[in-house]
Amino acid sequence: MPADRNLALSVARHWAMFVREIGSTGRKIDGRAAVPGNLLLPPGGAEEALAEDYASILTLLDEDEPFGTLMRRRALIEKMADAHAYAAG
Repeated sequence: MPADRNLALSVARHWAMFVREIGSTGRKIDGRAAVPGNLLLPPGGAEEALAEDYASILTLLDEDEPFGTLMRRRALIEKMADAHAYAAG
């Protein structure tokens, strides 16, 4: 397993220890599902909720990256991860 995939799985496991998100279907969201290349945001206001969470987190960090910039980087990472997953699969 490539090192970047191991890192992604490690991040997903860590995320699951601290985040208990329920999706629009009423089921717990499994962050490990994103590792193969499915980093899409769920529909229905998820971006607004993320923006609120991000603003709260910024108060704890020495970061000031605007949320829109972060989301553009997320979209780029999603495209790269999906391309890698499809090429490997």
